[in-house]
Amino acid sequence: GRRALAPASQAAMQAMERNGAEVQVALVNVADSAAVANALGEVRRSMPPLRGVMHAAGSLHDATLEQLTPEHFRDAFDGKVTGAWNLHETTRQDTLDFFLLFSSAASVFGAPGQANYAAANACLDALA
Repeated sequence: GRRALAPASQAAMQAMERNGAEVQVALVNVADSAAVANALGEVRRSMPPLRGVMHAAGSLHDATLEQLTPEHFRDAFDGKVTGAWNLHETTRQDTLDFFLLFSSAASVFGAPGQANYAAANACLDALA
């Protein structure tokens, strides 16, 4: 994630560790390809083989269609689309069991004030 774990996430991680899982937390902006490569390089060096990716990034920056700016689209696309692409590119050599991308029904149905978010999710759907 990009931010420190919320208390509920911290508690869930501790519960997994009590049940025998080894959990590593890394603060990484997935829109930064070098940061993704560094983080996954550390995973490859210090953990068993990577078997799957779950990508659940999203950022809302709502505005009416007339008020949308390139920044609104950049905010929506960076974590969701650029992040998914960076994870895809960085894990191409791994033998993955799954590569899971979390999209939104907004890509099909739209949502008031969220044209940028709907577009980002449609791109994510196409990548999948």
